[in-house]
Amino acid sequence: MIITDKNSADKGKTAIRIDNLTVKYGEILALENIFLDIKEKEYLGIIGPNGSGKTTLLRAILGLVKTFSGHVEIYGKRPGHTGKLIGYVPQITGLNRMFPITVKDVVVMGKLKSRISLFHKYKNEDMNLANELLAKVGIYDLRDRLVSELSGGQFQKMLIARALAINPKILLLDEPTASVDVTSKNQIFNILEELSAEMTIILVTHDLLAISTYVHSLACLNIRLVYHGKTEIDEQVIDQLYGCGCPVDLLAHGVPHRVLREHGEEE
Repeated sequence: MIITDKNSADKGKTAIRIDNLTVKYGEILALENIFLDIKEKEYLGIIGPNGSGKTTLLRAILGLVKTFSGHVEIYGKRPGHTGKLIGYVPQITGLNRMFPITVKDVVVMGKLKSRISLFHKYKNEDMNLANELLAKVGIYDLRDRLVSELSGGQFQKMLIARALAINPKILLLDEPTASVDVTSKNQIFNILEELSAEMTIILVTHDLLAISTYVHSLACLNIRLVYHGKTEIDEQVIDQLYGCGCPVDLLAHGVPHRVLREHGEEE
């Protein structure tokens, strides 16, 4: 059974509409019959176990995977035809951090066309924008460092700045706080909270404290969409999501009243 927040059904313009989406990798089912409307300026957190299709859902929105059935629309446009509507922060584990390039050059490349010449010269306005975005995410002083010299948190902030270079209306982030220290994690979530006033944000994460504290709404995914609504979820949803009863200690991180109601608590 899919649980949705009916009270939010008619609030705001729809930024992303996912209609009966199914994705397969060969014979492996990655997503099945996903129906999901994401409103403009919604700050949506997506949780689920490993292999539940979270990254695949982001890739479907970006038009990077072939759909088996159903479709995705971004402001009425199909993925791959959205221009500069979407900024994307991929998982840090899949990136080469040893490439000899400076922080500001990585950011400014987010604004440029996919192909540039060997001797390409950046415009002053491009470099000014990169500096503004680096200041916005709190690492302006690192602009001339090589990316190999950055900590995990600094690297993630750089990627967020790069995704913002096209001035997107939607920002997708895939585990942006994985493998970063607690201080950087909190800084990143504070950055995203500020950005949520300006754009639609979709955050894939395993950090359930962040889900309970920062995001406005929640989608629980385990190949199928189990739940979409407020960040307060109950044991039934958790059981459908993880299939292992009621892991309060795992999910609560000290705030069970926000993530999962206490046993026997009344509505």
